[in-house]
Amino acid sequence: MTNGAYRIKVAAAAGIGLAVIGLAWGLAARSLPPAASCVESARNPYRFRDWPRYVAAVRDAGDAACVVLISDSQAYGGEYPARHGYPSVLETLLNERKAGGIDRWEVLNLSIDGVTSIEYAALAARLREERPLWLVSVSGSADYRAENFTKGFSYPRTDLVRLPTELDVARRLPLSFWRRHGKVEDTLTAWVTDRFPLLRFRDFLWSWLDTRYPGAQKTFYAPRTTYRFWQLPGKARTAPVPDPIPDRTGGRLDLTYDERSTVLLAEFLDQLAEIPAAHKLVATAPLSSDFAGTPDGEWVAAFRRDAARLAAERGLPFEDLTGLLPPDDFITSNHFHARNHRRMAEWLADRIAAETKAGR
Repeated sequence: MTNGAYRIKVAAAAGIGLAVIGLAWGLAARSLPPAASCVESARNPYRFRDWPRYVAAVRDAGDAACVVLISDSQAYGGEYPARHGYPSVLETLLNERKAGGIDRWEVLNLSIDGVTSIEYAALAARLREERPLWLVSVSGSADYRAENFTKGFSYPRTDLVRLPTELDVARRLPLSFWRRHGKVEDTLTAWVTDRFPLLRFRDFLWSWLDTRYPGAQKTFYAPRTTYRFWQLPGKARTAPVPDPIPDRTGGRLDLTYDERSTVLLAEFLDQLAEIPAAHKLVATAPLSSDFAGTPDGEWVAAFRRDAARLAAERGLPFEDLTGLLPPDDFITSNHFHARNHRRMAEWLADRIAAETKAGR
């Protein structure tokens, strides 16, 4: 074979390979399920994809007044249908009452179950491009646990960590954030996954497999993972596979709150202060108890002091809601029964209505 013929064959093989990759890329971009819009859904069911478009739903609300809520599992409310969670109830109340003299409201629930301070900071940095009428942050000491202080982008379980791979968002985050969390491998993985939709087929296929054969994902991929990247419809073909690595912690997490947690909280509030919302509120999450006299109580008290002080330093309105709701209507120490979801929505609706009316 002559050199010329060899080069032609190599070029043809390379061309065919690139064409196959391009076709697969296009198929991935077109065929994967679309992201949910905050305007249509009270919480994001796709935890692992398309947060940039999901966050941008603030602009899709049209002439509605937007309330952006950033919180944890308490507001995500995975134990109830979304319509029973306080973000959805809050939207209903604001519209029924035409709060502040405004005819139409949208509550965009950007809350995350199992949230970390890494995700909080990334989300707030991205929201600096948006202009909601209201910005509400409700969080607890566990959201800033010291164990997260030096974790990389592979640690959080949502794809919110793809947002810092956008140049504008990356520039807003402080160098201290990047020194602690910007692990080279994790950051490159987040960047590549964000820009190459073909790689998302991996997560889609795991979701399909775990839908048809429950427990397969935990068995072969991530033993501590109990959720799927996509919540796909379909009937299971087998009974769930038992957990291959039983949880020996009794369900208890490491929730240490110390001086490292203060740094994480301060970084989040720095970003929150820069979001161009007309009205803002920083609040501590309601709890069934302040747990005084226990290690948990010491962490809760330290968080409350930090939140009040740091919010004041940044000119952010603050409310300590720790004891706002009746303890009998909690499912766990921080998850609500439906009655407390209603009470929380009522409190926020009253606050939003009064302040919006006073500001008009």
